[in-house]
Amino acid sequence: MKYPDKTELLKNATEVTSEFFVKNDEPFNRANLTMLADYLESEKLRARFHMGQFQDGDIISWRDALDCGTVGCAVGHGPYAGIPKTTSEGWGAYSMRVFIPSKSDDAWMFCFDDVWAHIDNSPQGAAKRIRYLLKHGSDAVEEIMDKGVSYMQENYSEIINA
Repeated sequence: MKYPDKTELLKNATEVTSEFFVKNDEPFNRANLTMLADYLESEKLRARFHMGQFQDGDIISWRDALDCGTVGCAVGHGPYAGIPKTTSEGWGAYSMRVFIPSKSDDAWMFCFDDVWAHIDNSPQGAAKRIRYLLKHGSDAVEEIMDKGVSYMQENYSEIINA
């Protein structure tokens, strides 16, 4: 389902903070992840895509990033999806503020880790992984991540289409 803006997405939420986290014990930002998945599935990407390209040390305004034409992972496409990045934060801080609050969290790794460059390096694949998290939750993702990269490679199609 496509959402024109966060207001439409969140109209049934019980409580929302200023960062649009739905307070229902989910350790991730459902609204922003949905917006990112929608954008990644749109086939109208405004920059090249590669899950192995994540430059955490760069501090760049999201407006500059929109015009630079460089490669970005799923996180790097967040500003294009309508999720602003501040000029004072790196991409890691941005991803934790607007998507999943910890890079050591299995949910963050399932959605954004660079290992996906070797399994499914497509924006559609990234969107499917995000949708899997949204549908099945953090516990299901943790079970998959605990089984390791070989398991994910061998069972990838079954996992993301569940």
